[in-house]
Amino acid sequence: MAGVEEVRAGIAQANQEINEALTMLRQIQERVDRAQATLTNAMQGSMQPEVQQSQVMLSQGVELVNQAYGQLSACVTTTDGYAARL
Repeated sequence: MAGVEEVRAGIAQANQEINEALTMLRQIQERVDRAQATLTNAMQGSMQPEVQQSQVMLSQGVELVNQAYGQLSACVTTTDGYAARL
């Protein structure tokens, strides 16, 4: 079994990786937001089902990114709390 300091170090390393992933998720969200705005402008006024479907899919994609961000953030908070109690 790992000692307390090894556990803390492992948690810190994992949280660093997660924080880097969180930064990437924010970048993804920003890019998708820009893509969505560009698509909206390009297809403005079109009532074709594909246009509406693509907007829905983009919105759902952003929601999934937001959910992932929230879950990963909660993981960091939880593991930080655990490490502090060791």
